[in-house]
Amino acid sequence: MIYGTDPSAGAGHEYYQIGPLLDWNALGGITVEHSTPLLTCGPQTGDVFPILSTAFVGGVSDGRYGTAAMDTATHNLTALRSYTFLDWGLLGVASEIVDRTTADVWTTLASRLLVGNVTTAFANGSTVTLPDGDYVLPLGTVRWLHADGVVYVPALAAASSPAQTEVLLSAGSRTGTWQSIGAYTGSLSVREQDFASVLYVTERGTLTFQSQLHRNVWRKARFQYPRGYYRPQQKLLMA
Repeated sequence: MIYGTDPSAGAGHEYYQIGPLLDWNALGGITVEHSTPLLTCGPQTGDVFPILSTAFVGGVSDGRYGTAAMDTATHNLTALRSYTFLDWGLLGVASEIVDRTTADVWTTLASRLLVGNVTTAFANGSTVTLPDGDYVLPLGTVRWLHADGVVYVPALAAASSPAQTEVLLSAGSRTGTWQSIGAYTGSLSVREQDFASVLYVTERGTLTFQSQLHRNVWRKARFQYPRGYYRPQQKLLMA
């Protein structure tokens, strides 16, 4: 989960007490086999998770801007991923995603508490405020999604990639308990998180994704891409 120190951009409140409500296969920023069951941690369970080695992880920063990159290997999936931190927000790239099984591969942009509604702009020029629910949106039809001051711009990095890759959006109330995820044991009482709105934005597939998160953007202001920045997948977005 990635957040900054600017309260208006998100300083952690969007994750407060969210643990029991999360889909732990859809945490913000990860690329995983969503359909592969989670293992229960702890030697008493008998579950042993194999640690997979990769060749590279690293980052660089000048104190204002920075980038981090890593080889990823989990279960049957391998990928190259990077995050670049800029004035206007975050650019994430997931490439060379390979999974030779039938697993459902997700790259999740956001997994957080939600304040207000989600607004989506489509390639045909329409902008819609979506009611709570679960949505499957063809990637080529989505220009951006806005929620709580953040704009999410999911996109394919290559214009030749198929447009049928999907964006999965889920927004609405969730119920869960700390006990259900094993966070608390002993005499501590069960703490419930009822009727909290949670937002998931996920790209499904094994193509190369180039996604942007723009902070401090409110719906009354017309969203524009940063000046001089290449708008990815323009042919598909405008189709």
